[in-house]
Amino acid sequence: MSLRLSPFRLSQNAIPKQIWRGKINHIDKLKNKSGSRVLKWIQYVRALQRLKHPRPWSVKFMEVSKENSIPRPLLERFNPAPIDLSYYMNVRIGDTVQVLYGPDKGRKGVVLTIDKKNNQVIVEGCNMKKVFASPFQGGPTLTTAEMPIHITNVSLIDPVIKKPTRVKRRYMMTGECVRISKLSGCAMPEPVEPEALEGALREQKLLEEHLRDRQLGPPVAPKYQTVEKRHYEMLSRLAKLSKFHGGTAMPPRNQLGSAVARLRAGDSDAGSSSKEPT
Repeated sequence: MSLRLSPFRLSQNAIPKQIWRGKINHIDKLKNKSGSRVLKWIQYVRALQRLKHPRPWSVKFMEVSKENSIPRPLLERFNPAPIDLSYYMNVRIGDTVQVLYGPDKGRKGVVLTIDKKNNQVIVEGCNMKKVFASPFQGGPTLTTAEMPIHITNVSLIDPVIKKPTRVKRRYMMTGECVRISKLSGCAMPEPVEPEALEGALREQKLLEEHLRDRQLGPPVAPKYQTVEKRHYEMLSRLAKLSKFHGGTAMPPRNQLGSAVARLRAGDSDAGSSSKEPT
């Protein structure tokens, strides 16, 4: 009989109870009584005990401090096979989807990326969170970015009814695979190419920056940013003169002095009096 130190070959039930419980410890007393069979069992049990409870001076005990403080994740012997839900839900990069659950429920966007390992998607403009970007990029450290959403929380949009729908795959007579909507029964449009999507996003961003700069107007020198009282009063008088004279910018030259004088005096009938001949 071979004495291999493997608990899978020899179980506890196959070992005599007196030996396993430690009642027989003296090997010399058993040399003449039980023969070599009991000695082999005692040696095997002691070897198993040494493997189960290593001595402090053993190499295995001294090497524990050198191991990582964070242990490796436990791996099961029979892990379930990963399932790619994007294949069964017929979702591709560039498709327009609608969020079904969460704070962004009902919002629509384009699928930017698909994480097939975790079954998550990133939808444009949905599930926005503030994140800290790298400070070495030269831009702002705190930015807003899209966070991933589980693929079961989004659904494709029917191109006719504009409502979320399920999609199935069917093959045409030519052998072409087409995605068919369940609500309307029409073929789903092809997803937008990533290059075209990036170009459209870039153009939209440039347009937003242009409109924002246009609202702000051209840069103004610091000395012109404050309103001068004298110029403001003069412009307000010109506006009143324009209003009193039927939309004309300035009254006639022969009536300008009298109109200005009456405005200064507080006469509100300057426009009617300016029409009288001098």
